[in-house]
Amino acid sequence: MSGTPNIFAFATKELSQDAFICWLVSWVNCDENPAMQRCGREFVALLYNTFQKTFKAADEISADQVTNVENLRQQYLHIDVYFQSLIAGRRVSFVIEDKTHTTHHSGQLQRYKKRVQDDEEHEDETVLIYFKMGFLHTWDKLAADEGYAIVDYELFQEFLDAHETNDYLFESYKGFARETYYLPYKERFPRLLRGEDTALFGHWHVQWQFMQELQSRLADLGESAAVDCSITDTGSLYSGSNRGGSWWTELRFVTVPRVYGEVEESVFYRVDWRKDAYYLAIRQYAGIEKGGEHAPAKLERLATYRSAFDSVKDAQGEEPLAFGKPSTDNVGNKESEIAVVFFDSGTNSPQRVLDKITPMHAAFVGSIRQSGLVPPSTPET
Repeated sequence: MSGTPNIFAFATKELSQDAFICWLVSWVNCDENPAMQRCGREFVALLYNTFQKTFKAADEISADQVTNVENLRQQYLHIDVYFQSLIAGRRVSFVIEDKTHTTHHSGQLQRYKKRVQDDEEHEDETVLIYFKMGFLHTWDKLAADEGYAIVDYELFQEFLDAHETNDYLFESYKGFARETYYLPYKERFPRLLRGEDTALFGHWHVQWQFMQELQSRLADLGESAAVDCSITDTGSLYSGSNRGGSWWTELRFVTVPRVYGEVEESVFYRVDWRKDAYYLAIRQYAGIEKGGEHAPAKLERLATYRSAFDSVKDAQGEEPLAFGKPSTDNVGNKESEIAVVFFDSGTNSPQRVLDKITPMHAAFVGSIRQSGLVPPSTPET
């Protein structure tokens, strides 16, 4: 290890971030260090102004209008960070739900909002903040639907970089945030598309960004080519990990109900790792028993899916993608491979795969509709 040790490289939990937020806010009341007091006041102003711009389109306040902080607490009513501040003579309550790599769940945002509103100490105004330094998932953004303004790693890094101080903790966190959150999330996906290193797919957020880009492109094709894929349909994008710890990400674009009795069938793209390389596959899935009564029908449909994609693959034109051989399925597995392309730095670079797979997707969807595998119009999910 080289360089000056950074305390936040070891204090990586959300509670440490809670503590940093509280520490920064507490400087509002400390006039012994004018520079840090200014930081504290500008941070509170940032939270207030972000909330106002998100929901109320009100005029921004200045740091000079933040004059006092009271009742600064951690885990008050199970809220990560809570405090009250005098802003232009008004007592404002701040509720901060702080996340690093997790997301909101189980209705916690609604509960915290209600608890503060019902509490006897609640004052003139409430500012709700969803503070997320990790990668901002699609469902993180739904915090706005619950009345929370989002402060993400980009906005907070901009605030940190705007302040030059002599304070060890402030500068340590600034450097930690830049190296841990800001630079990886801003630089890895563009590097992947430039073909610098397909191993970047090993980071789950890079897979997610790749699939978001694919999702956006498929949605832009229009309803005729997007069977069950909408850029606003967060339910069609999934991420998880394999037994060995490697990440996978899936984007469902077909759902056909009641194909095998009451069992539905789905078709999806999957980014994953196999044979020492990352790949993009198209897969068929149905929750049936392997070798059971529905297995022959699933295998028959798999053959039709493969035939439809093979015809599209063979019509790529100049400089085609190099597709691999799909995994063998002779027994009707729950999950079967229709097609697979392994990423590399040349013919199958991530950028080329995105560019080439989009028109192929449109032709593939048209072919499977014509074959009767899926309904002629967008099915309900």
